[in-house]
Amino acid sequence: MEISMKGNIRDISIPKLLVYLNRNRKTGTLKIRTPLYTKKIFIHKGDAIYASSTDEDDRLGETLTKIGKITMEQYDKSVEILKKTGKRQGEILVELGYLTPQEVIWGVKYQIKDIIYSLFELQDAEYEFNEEENPSNEIITLKMSMANLIYEGVRRIHNITSLRKELPDMDVVLRLSTDPVSLFQDIILSSIDKKMLFMVDGKKTVRELINISSNSFQAMKSLYVLYSTGILEEVQSDEDKKEATVILEDIFKAFHDEEEALLERVNVFYSNLNNISVNELLEIDEDTDTEAIKNNYYKLVKEFHPDRYLSFPDPSIKDKVIAILEAITKAYSLMKDDEKREDYFRKQRLISRLNEFLHAIRKRRDEFFDNYILVNS
Repeated sequence: MEISMKGNIRDISIPKLLVYLNRNRKTGTLKIRTPLYTKKIFIHKGDAIYASSTDEDDRLGETLTKIGKITMEQYDKSVEILKKTGKRQGEILVELGYLTPQEVIWGVKYQIKDIIYSLFELQDAEYEFNEEENPSNEIITLKMSMANLIYEGVRRIHNITSLRKELPDMDVVLRLSTDPVSLFQDIILSSIDKKMLFMVDGKKTVRELINISSNSFQAMKSLYVLYSTGILEEVQSDEDKKEATVILEDIFKAFHDEEEALLERVNVFYSNLNNISVNELLEIDEDTDTEAIKNNYYKLVKEFHPDRYLSFPDPSIKDKVIAILEAITKAYSLMKDDEKREDYFRKQRLISRLNEFLHAIRKRRDEFFDNYILVNS
């Protein structure tokens, strides 16, 4: 689904915008403008890395004061020095001994997230995404999955009208997404949202899921959180209801791999990307059935999901993982179709026989020349 890069959030919600930018690995600046202020989210390859705001209440000093990290007296003193020197407030707070460098870093990240979260309750604002305006070169940036940002932002919505507007129709049936990229995002679900997930069976409608919950508003919020992050999707047809899904525990299971082992796996896989066949990518052969192919695909997407590598200091790792994921997805789109898969392996057999034939010809040629040299030497 294509989304216009300019418009009003009355038509396209903030979660939908962010999901679209993330899925399409966009880089640029998302500007949200109201009559009172302008806020920006800086996006790099689909991830939100920084945010700014013209709203005075969003400034670092105000944010730190609101959450009790500094006193009003300390705030006033830092502002006084800021006006004289032009230094950054965080730097001043460290020089005055009010905060440690680590506390300032934590405070800046809190400020960034708070600016982003504040956008989720807006109901009327102009937006524009500009790919020409590059993300900020700020030293302190977020390393947080887009799914978790959206999840936390949506949880702050308290407007029931907004929730009903963004949820699918009450008679729509919901199921777990069949897209493993959506399922295996780095997201920490609450116990309430996990319970809702267990109730989604691909047969119940939105209305039924809300009605069997003890708190209708909380149920609506849980469904919207899960729907907006892509974990849940609409059932479009009777065929969709038959589509198998992963076991829920697979979504909740945490990763415990060592960073070094992950890096080695990514680098080895990436270095061989252009030298291995489609079936080798998916780790399958001609006898592998459709269900096993799907299971392998899900396993590989979970292993190479970009969210797993957000904290890695080397930025090239994410580029490699995205390239791997795209190759795996392209391979799966071919192999999941029975006719295409059969045609692929038929061509592979022909290529194999041709290679064997050429190898035999080369071998006979070499033997001929060896014998010729031997006879004429």
